[in-house]
Amino acid sequence: MDKDFVNYLDKKFNSIDEKFNQIDKKVDSKFGEVLDGQDKIVNQLDSLKQEGIVSTELYQKYETEIQDHKKRILSLEAK
Repeated sequence: MDKDFVNYLDKKFNSIDEKFNQIDKKVDSKFGEVLDGQDKIVNQLDSLKQEGIVSTELYQKYETEIQDHKKRILSLEAK
């Protein structure tokens, strides 16, 4: 093959390779942003889950106390 033609092809392939590298960097950057967004969402969901658990436990505790108070009031009213 002609040396000039080989150099021409080499330059073209290098140019294409550079463009692929630029695209790869952009994709990596955007993918990182997506992962960061997902991390924020997961953290918020975990926080909401913890709040739900605590709320349920408190509700059960207070519901039990309310029932105890009702029993006491009814027994006092019956006297």
